[in-house]
Amino acid sequence: MEAPRCTGFVAGPAGTELEQALRCWVSYLAGPELEGRANGKPGGIRAAAEIEKAFREMKLKPAGEDGYRQAIPVGSNVLGVIEGHHPKKRHEVVVLGAHYDHLGVLEGQLYAGADDNASSVAIVLEWLRRQHARGWKPDRTVLVAAFDAEEPPDFRTQDMGSQVFMNKPTVDRKRIQAMVCLDLMGGDLWEGYRSPLFVMGLETFVTSPLASHSQLQDAVSSDTLMPVQSLHLRAIEDLPTGRRNFSDYGPFRDKNIPVVFLSMGRTKHYHQVTDRPETLQYDKMAASVDVLDVLMQRLVGQTQSLSFTLDQPMHVADAQAGLVLHRAALGKQKGTPSSPELSPLLRFRVVSGLESLEKIVGTRAATDVLSEEEAKTVVRSSLRMQCILAPNSLMPPAACLLL
Repeated sequence: MEAPRCTGFVAGPAGTELEQALRCWVSYLAGPELEGRANGKPGGIRAAAEIEKAFREMKLKPAGEDGYRQAIPVGSNVLGVIEGHHPKKRHEVVVLGAHYDHLGVLEGQLYAGADDNASSVAIVLEWLRRQHARGWKPDRTVLVAAFDAEEPPDFRTQDMGSQVFMNKPTVDRKRIQAMVCLDLMGGDLWEGYRSPLFVMGLETFVTSPLASHSQLQDAVSSDTLMPVQSLHLRAIEDLPTGRRNFSDYGPFRDKNIPVVFLSMGRTKHYHQVTDRPETLQYDKMAASVDVLDVLMQRLVGQTQSLSFTLDQPMHVADAQAGLVLHRAALGKQKGTPSSPELSPLLRFRVVSGLESLEKIVGTRAATDVLSEEEAKTVVRSSLRMQCILAPNSLMPPAACLLL
Protein backbone atom coordinates (compact mmCIF):
# COMPACT_ATOMS: atom_id res chain seq x y z
CA MET A 1 0.00 0.00 0.00
CA GLU A 2 1.41 3.37 -1.01
CA ALA A 3 1.36 6.08 1.65
CA PRO A 4 -1.37 8.69 1.19
CA ARG A 5 -0.46 12.29 0.41
CA CYS A 6 -1.13 13.87 3.79
CA THR A 7 -1.80 17.38 2.51
CA GLY A 8 -4.41 19.38 0.64
CA PHE A 9 -7.22 18.81 3.11
CA VAL A 10 -9.97 21.30 3.83
CA ALA A 11 -11.32 22.04 7.29
CA GLY A 12 -14.29 19.89 8.19
CA PRO A 13 -15.98 17.94 11.00
CA ALA A 14 -12.73 16.04 11.71
CA GLY A 15 -10.89 19.27 12.50
CA THR A 16 -8.64 21.76 10.81
CA GLU A 17 -6.57 21.06 7.72
CA LEU A 18 -3.50 20.63 9.92
CA GLU A 19 -5.32 18.23 12.25
CA GLN A 20 -6.43 16.14 9.29
CA ALA A 21 -2.90 16.05 7.90
CA LEU A 22 -1.57 14.88 11.27
CA ARG A 23 -4.32 12.26 11.49
CA CYS A 24 -3.41 11.10 7.99
CA TRP A 25 0.25 10.59 8.89
CA VAL A 26 -0.53 8.79 12.14
CA SER A 27 -3.13 6.57 10.48
CA TYR A 28 -0.56 5.51 7.90
CA LEU A 29 2.43 5.07 10.21
CA ALA A 30 0.39 3.28 12.88
CA GLY A 31 -1.76 1.40 10.38
CA PRO A 32 -1.79 -2.40 10.08
CA GLU A 33 0.22 -2.38 6.84
CA LEU A 34 3.34 -1.14 8.66
CA GLU A 35 3.00 -3.79 11.38
CA GLY A 36 4.21 -1.61 14.23
CA ARG A 37 7.38 -0.34 12.49
CA ALA A 38 9.84 -2.62 14.31
CA ASN A 39 13.36 -1.74 13.26
CA GLY A 40 14.72 -4.00 10.55
CA LYS A 41 11.26 -5.44 9.78
CA PRO A 42 9.38 -4.73 6.54
CA GLY A 43 7.05 -2.22 8.21
CA GLY A 44 9.93 -0.27 9.70
CA ILE A 45 11.75 -0.27 6.36
CA ARG A 46 8.64 1.05 4.59
CA ALA A 47 8.19 3.77 7.23
CA ALA A 48 11.78 4.92 6.67
CA ALA A 49 11.20 5.02 2.91
CA GLU A 50 8.12 7.21 3.28
CA ILE A 51 9.88 9.60 5.66
CA GLU A 52 12.76 9.85 3.20
CA LYS A 53 10.27 10.56 0.43
CA ALA A 54 8.75 13.37 2.49
CA PHE A 55 12.21 14.84 3.16
CA ARG A 56 12.92 14.78 -0.55
CA GLU A 57 9.61 16.43 -1.46
CA MET A 58 10.24 19.20 1.07
CA LYS A 59 13.72 19.80 -0.40
CA LEU A 60 15.80 18.77 2.59
CA LYS A 61 19.35 17.95 1.57
CA PRO A 62 20.51 14.40 2.28
CA ALA A 63 22.53 14.24 5.51
CA GLY A 64 23.20 10.53 5.91
CA GLU A 65 26.14 8.37 4.97
CA ASP A 66 24.22 7.01 1.99
CA GLY A 67 21.90 9.73 0.78
CA TYR A 68 19.37 10.32 3.54
CA ARG A 69 20.26 7.09 5.33
CA GLN A 70 22.62 6.27 8.14
CA ALA A 71 22.93 2.54 8.71
CA ILE A 72 22.66 1.25 12.27
CA PRO A 73 23.09 -2.36 13.43
CA VAL A 74 19.41 -3.10 12.75
CA GLY A 75 17.54 -0.50 10.70
CA SER A 76 18.49 3.00 9.62
CA ASN A 77 18.26 6.63 10.66
CA VAL A 78 16.77 9.04 8.11
CA LEU A 79 18.61 12.37 8.09
CA GLY A 80 17.99 15.60 6.18
CA VAL A 81 19.27 19.15 6.40
CA ILE A 82 17.91 22.66 5.95
CA GLU A 83 21.02 24.73 5.34
CA GLY A 84 21.66 27.82 7.44
CA HIS A 85 22.14 31.18 5.70
CA HIS A 86 23.65 33.54 8.29
CA PRO A 87 27.31 34.17 7.38
CA LYS A 88 28.46 33.72 10.99
CA LYS A 89 25.90 31.15 12.23
CA ARG A 90 25.24 28.84 9.29
CA HIS A 91 27.97 26.38 10.34
CA GLU A 92 26.14 25.81 13.66
CA VAL A 93 23.61 22.97 13.75
CA VAL A 94 20.39 22.43 15.70
CA VAL A 95 19.16 18.83 15.58
CA LEU A 96 15.41 18.17 15.54
CA GLY A 97 14.73 14.50 16.23
CA ALA A 98 11.96 11.97 16.76
CA HIS A 99 12.16 8.19 16.57
CA TYR A 100 9.88 6.44 14.09
CA ASP A 101 10.21 2.81 15.22
CA HIS A 102 7.89 0.96 17.59
CA LEU A 103 7.54 -2.54 19.03
CA GLY A 104 6.09 -4.29 15.96
CA VAL A 105 4.24 -7.58 16.35
CA LEU A 106 4.82 -9.42 19.61
CA GLU A 107 3.32 -12.85 20.31
CA GLY A 108 0.88 -12.35 17.47
CA GLN A 109 -0.38 -8.96 18.64
CA LEU A 110 0.15 -5.69 16.78
CA TYR A 111 1.67 -2.82 18.75
CA ALA A 112 0.84 0.02 16.39
CA GLY A 113 2.62 2.85 18.24
CA ALA A 114 0.33 5.77 17.37
CA ASP A 115 1.40 7.93 20.30
CA ASP A 116 4.80 6.23 20.52
CA ASN A 117 5.95 7.70 18.24
CA ALA A 118 3.96 8.24 15.06
CA SER A 119 2.52 11.33 16.77
CA SER A 120 5.92 13.02 16.95
CA VAL A 121 6.96 12.07 13.42
CA ALA A 122 3.70 13.53 12.11
CA ILE A 123 4.30 16.81 13.98
CA VAL A 124 7.86 17.10 12.66
CA LEU A 125 6.75 16.40 9.08
CA GLU A 126 3.97 18.97 9.22
CA TRP A 127 6.31 21.52 10.79
CA LEU A 128 8.69 20.87 7.89
CA ARG A 129 5.87 21.32 5.41
CA ARG A 130 5.17 24.74 6.93
CA GLN A 131 8.80 25.79 6.55
CA HIS A 132 8.94 24.52 2.97
CA ALA A 133 5.76 26.40 2.06
CA ARG A 134 7.14 29.70 3.28
CA GLY A 135 10.61 29.21 1.80
CA TRP A 136 12.26 29.38 5.20
CA LYS A 137 15.95 30.32 5.29
CA PRO A 138 17.16 29.81 8.86
CA ASP A 139 20.27 31.45 10.29
CA ARG A 140 21.62 28.19 11.73
CA THR A 141 21.51 24.84 9.97
CA VAL A 142 18.74 22.43 11.01
CA LEU A 143 19.42 18.70 10.85
CA VAL A 144 16.16 16.74 10.98
CA ALA A 145 16.60 13.21 12.27
CA ALA A 146 14.05 10.40 12.15
CA PHE A 147 15.80 7.96 14.46
CA ASP A 148 15.36 4.20 14.38
CA ALA A 149 15.85 1.61 17.16
CA GLU A 150 14.73 3.72 20.12
CA GLU A 151 12.54 0.97 21.55
CA PRO A 152 13.65 -2.09 23.58
CA PRO A 153 15.86 -4.06 23.26
CA ASP A 154 17.96 -1.26 21.69
CA PHE A 155 16.95 1.53 24.07
CA ARG A 156 19.96 3.05 25.87
CA THR A 157 22.39 0.68 24.16
CA GLN A 158 25.08 1.36 21.58
CA ASP A 159 22.65 0.09 18.90
CA MET A 160 20.07 2.83 19.53
CA GLY A 161 19.71 5.03 16.47
CA SER A 162 20.43 8.33 18.20
CA GLN A 163 23.40 6.79 20.02
CA VAL A 164 24.82 5.53 16.72
CA PHE A 165 24.43 9.04 15.31
CA MET A 166 26.30 10.59 18.23
CA ASN A 167 29.02 7.94 18.09
CA LYS A 168 29.46 8.57 14.38
CA PRO A 169 27.75 11.86 13.52
CA THR A 170 27.26 12.74 9.86
CA VAL A 171 28.21 16.36 10.64
CA ASP A 172 31.13 17.50 12.74
CA ARG A 173 29.96 16.99 16.32
CA LYS A 174 31.48 20.33 17.32
CA ARG A 175 28.97 22.02 15.02
CA ILE A 176 25.96 20.65 16.96
CA GLN A 177 24.76 23.43 19.27
CA ALA A 178 21.45 22.05 20.56
CA MET A 179 19.00 19.19 20.17
CA VAL A 180 15.17 19.17 20.25
CA CYS A 181 13.51 15.79 20.84
CA LEU A 182 9.83 14.87 20.50
CA ASP A 183 8.33 11.72 22.00
CA LEU A 184 4.77 10.75 23.04
CA MET A 185 3.06 13.83 21.63
CA GLY A 186 -0.56 12.82 21.23
CA GLY A 187 -2.20 11.79 24.48
CA ASP A 188 -3.85 12.90 27.71
CA LEU A 189 -2.51 11.58 31.00
CA TRP A 190 -6.01 10.33 31.78
CA GLU A 191 -9.37 10.58 30.08
CA GLY A 192 -11.01 13.95 30.52
CA TYR A 193 -7.85 15.78 31.61
CA ARG A 194 -6.39 18.15 29.01
CA SER A 195 -2.87 17.50 30.19
CA PRO A 196 -0.09 19.91 29.24
CA LEU A 197 2.67 19.76 26.71
CA PHE A 198 5.75 19.44 28.88
CA VAL A 199 8.81 21.41 27.75
CA MET A 200 11.80 19.89 29.53
CA GLY A 201 15.52 20.55 29.51
CA LEU A 202 15.65 24.35 29.30
CA GLU A 203 17.90 24.22 32.36
CA THR A 204 20.66 22.66 30.21
CA PHE A 205 21.22 25.97 28.41
CA VAL A 206 23.51 28.66 29.82
CA THR A 207 21.02 31.15 28.38
CA SER A 208 17.47 29.93 27.92
CA PRO A 209 16.36 29.93 24.27
CA LEU A 210 13.15 31.61 25.44
CA ALA A 211 12.93 35.18 26.62
CA SER A 212 9.99 34.00 28.71
CA HIS A 213 7.99 30.81 29.06
CA SER A 214 4.87 32.70 27.99
CA GLN A 215 6.23 32.75 24.43
CA LEU A 216 5.32 29.08 24.10
CA GLN A 217 1.96 29.38 25.83
CA ASP A 218 1.05 32.33 23.59
CA ALA A 219 1.66 30.14 20.54
CA VAL A 220 -1.20 27.84 21.52
CA SER A 221 -4.72 28.58 20.38
CA SER A 222 -7.06 28.96 23.33
CA ASP A 223 -9.45 26.65 21.49
CA THR A 224 -7.24 23.66 22.34
CA LEU A 225 -7.39 24.26 26.09
CA MET A 226 -3.85 22.86 26.19
CA PRO A 227 -1.41 24.45 28.62
CA VAL A 228 2.33 24.40 28.02
CA GLN A 229 4.35 23.53 31.10
CA SER A 230 8.10 23.83 31.52
CA LEU A 231 9.67 21.17 33.72
CA HIS A 232 13.15 20.20 34.90
CA LEU A 233 14.37 16.88 33.51
CA ARG A 234 15.17 15.68 37.02
CA ALA A 235 11.43 15.54 37.67
CA ILE A 236 11.13 12.55 35.35
CA GLU A 237 14.65 11.11 35.43
CA ASP A 238 15.81 10.80 39.06
CA LEU A 239 14.63 7.24 39.65
CA PRO A 240 15.48 5.44 42.90
CA THR A 241 17.83 3.25 40.86
CA GLY A 242 19.70 6.26 39.45
CA ARG A 243 19.15 9.00 36.89
CA ARG A 244 18.29 7.85 33.40
CA ASN A 245 17.13 9.53 30.21
CA PHE A 246 13.86 8.62 28.53
CA SER A 247 14.34 9.30 24.84
CA ASP A 248 16.71 10.27 22.04
CA TYR A 249 17.88 13.45 23.74
CA GLY A 250 20.03 11.35 26.09
CA PRO A 251 23.05 10.70 23.83
CA PHE A 252 23.22 14.42 23.05
CA ARG A 253 23.10 15.57 26.65
CA ASP A 254 25.73 12.97 27.50
CA LYS A 255 28.04 14.95 25.20
CA ASN A 256 27.19 18.23 26.95
CA ILE A 257 24.88 19.43 24.20
CA PRO A 258 21.86 21.36 25.55
CA VAL A 259 18.53 19.70 24.86
CA VAL A 260 14.81 20.40 24.83
CA PHE A 261 12.48 17.44 25.30
CA LEU A 262 8.84 17.88 24.26
CA SER A 263 6.30 15.32 25.43
CA MET A 264 2.69 14.98 26.53
CA GLY A 265 3.77 12.16 28.86
CA ARG A 266 2.95 8.48 29.18
CA THR A 267 -0.69 7.49 28.99
CA LYS A 268 -2.41 4.21 29.86
CA HIS A 269 -1.77 3.15 26.25
CA TYR A 270 2.01 3.33 26.56
CA HIS A 271 3.54 0.14 25.08
CA GLN A 272 0.09 -1.42 24.87
CA VAL A 273 -1.86 -2.79 21.91
CA THR A 274 -4.37 0.01 22.56
CA ASP A 275 -1.91 2.69 21.35
CA ARG A 276 -3.92 3.29 18.18
CA PRO A 277 -4.69 6.38 16.06
CA GLU A 278 -8.19 6.88 17.43
CA THR A 279 -6.84 7.47 20.96
CA LEU A 280 -4.89 10.64 20.09
CA GLN A 281 -5.84 14.28 20.54
CA TYR A 282 -5.20 15.86 17.13
CA ASP A 283 -6.10 19.40 18.14
CA LYS A 284 -3.37 19.26 20.79
CA MET A 285 -0.94 17.88 18.23
CA ALA A 286 -1.80 20.76 15.88
CA ALA A 287 -1.15 23.25 18.68
CA SER A 288 2.19 21.52 19.29
CA VAL A 289 3.26 22.36 15.75
CA ASP A 290 2.91 26.04 16.72
CA VAL A 291 4.88 25.51 19.94
CA LEU A 292 7.64 23.68 18.05
CA ASP A 293 7.75 26.51 15.54
CA VAL A 294 8.28 29.18 18.22
CA LEU A 295 10.97 27.08 19.88
CA MET A 296 12.83 26.29 16.66
CA GLN A 297 12.73 29.90 15.48
CA ARG A 298 14.35 30.95 18.76
CA LEU A 299 17.00 28.24 18.68
CA VAL A 300 17.89 28.73 15.04
CA GLY A 301 17.64 32.50 14.93
CA GLN A 302 18.96 33.89 18.20
CA THR A 303 22.30 35.64 18.09
CA GLN A 304 23.82 34.46 21.37
CA SER A 305 25.62 31.13 21.45
CA LEU A 306 23.79 27.97 22.44
CA SER A 307 25.91 26.40 25.12
CA PHE A 308 25.55 23.74 27.81
CA THR A 309 25.72 24.28 31.56
CA LEU A 310 26.31 21.79 34.34
CA ASP A 311 24.72 24.21 36.81
CA GLN A 312 21.08 23.11 36.57
CA PRO A 313 19.18 24.00 39.78
CA MET A 314 15.50 23.30 40.21
CA HIS A 315 13.19 26.24 40.84
CA VAL A 316 9.89 26.97 42.53
CA ALA A 317 8.34 26.78 39.05
CA ASP A 318 9.06 23.03 39.04
CA ALA A 319 7.18 22.65 42.31
CA GLN A 320 4.32 24.70 40.87
CA ALA A 321 4.14 22.30 37.92
CA GLY A 322 3.79 19.44 40.38
CA LEU A 323 1.03 21.28 42.21
CA VAL A 324 -1.01 21.61 39.03
CA LEU A 325 -0.79 17.88 38.29
CA HIS A 326 -1.54 16.82 41.89
CA ARG A 327 -4.58 19.07 42.09
CA ALA A 328 -5.89 17.80 38.77
CA ALA A 329 -5.40 14.15 39.76
CA LEU A 330 -7.33 14.75 42.98
CA GLY A 331 -10.22 16.38 41.11
CA LYS A 332 -9.41 19.85 42.48
CA GLN A 333 -9.20 21.46 39.03
CA LYS A 334 -12.49 22.84 37.75
CA GLY A 335 -13.91 20.81 34.87
CA THR A 336 -11.37 17.99 35.25
CA PRO A 337 -12.26 14.53 36.58
CA SER A 338 -9.92 13.01 39.13
CA SER A 339 -7.54 10.31 37.96
CA PRO A 340 -9.18 6.86 37.96
CA GLU A 341 -5.81 5.39 38.97
CA LEU A 342 -6.11 6.71 42.54
CA SER A 343 -7.08 3.97 44.96
CA PRO A 344 -7.85 5.19 48.51
CA LEU A 345 -4.31 4.37 49.65
CA LEU A 346 -2.70 6.04 46.64
CA ARG A 347 -4.99 9.03 47.05
CA PHE A 348 -3.68 9.46 50.59
CA ARG A 349 -0.10 9.56 49.27
CA VAL A 350 -1.03 12.09 46.58
CA VAL A 351 -2.72 14.34 49.17
CA SER A 352 0.45 14.13 51.26
CA GLY A 353 2.54 15.04 48.20
CA LEU A 354 0.26 17.99 47.46
CA GLU A 355 0.70 19.34 50.96
CA SER A 356 4.49 19.06 50.69
CA LEU A 357 4.51 20.96 47.40
CA GLU A 358 2.23 23.67 48.79
CA LYS A 359 4.72 24.24 51.62
CA ILE A 360 7.59 24.56 49.15
CA VAL A 361 5.75 26.98 46.86
CA GLY A 362 4.16 29.18 49.52
CA THR A 363 4.32 32.77 48.30
CA ARG A 364 7.74 32.45 46.68
CA ALA A 365 8.61 33.62 43.19
CA ALA A 366 8.68 31.00 40.44
CA THR A 367 12.32 31.84 39.72
CA ASP A 368 13.52 31.13 43.28
CA VAL A 369 16.05 28.30 43.45
CA LEU A 370 15.08 25.26 45.52
CA SER A 371 17.33 23.76 48.16
CA GLU A 372 18.51 20.25 47.39
CA GLU A 373 16.14 18.81 49.98
CA GLU A 374 13.23 20.71 48.42
CA ALA A 375 14.31 19.53 44.98
CA LYS A 376 14.29 15.92 46.18
CA THR A 377 10.76 16.39 47.50
CA VAL A 378 9.62 17.74 44.12
CA VAL A 379 11.31 14.85 42.29
CA ARG A 380 9.75 12.21 44.57
CA SER A 381 6.28 13.68 44.13
CA SER A 382 6.75 13.78 40.35
CA LEU A 383 7.98 10.19 40.15
CA ARG A 384 5.12 9.05 42.35
CA MET A 385 2.64 10.58 39.92
CA GLN A 386 4.39 8.97 36.95
CA CYS A 387 4.21 5.63 38.71
CA ILE A 388 0.51 6.00 39.51
CA LEU A 389 -0.63 7.33 36.15
CA ALA A 390 1.36 5.03 33.85
CA PRO A 391 2.62 1.92 35.67
CA ASN A 392 5.39 0.16 33.77
CA SER A 393 8.27 -2.21 34.28
CA LEU A 394 10.62 0.59 35.42
CA MET A 395 8.40 1.48 38.36
CA PRO A 396 5.96 -1.29 39.35
CA PRO A 397 2.74 -0.13 41.04
CA ALA A 398 3.88 -1.28 44.49
CA ALA A 399 6.77 1.18 44.28
CA CYS A 400 4.35 4.11 44.12
CA LEU A 401 3.72 3.89 47.84
CA LEU A 402 7.44 3.92 48.61
CA LEU A 403 8.25 7.17 46.80
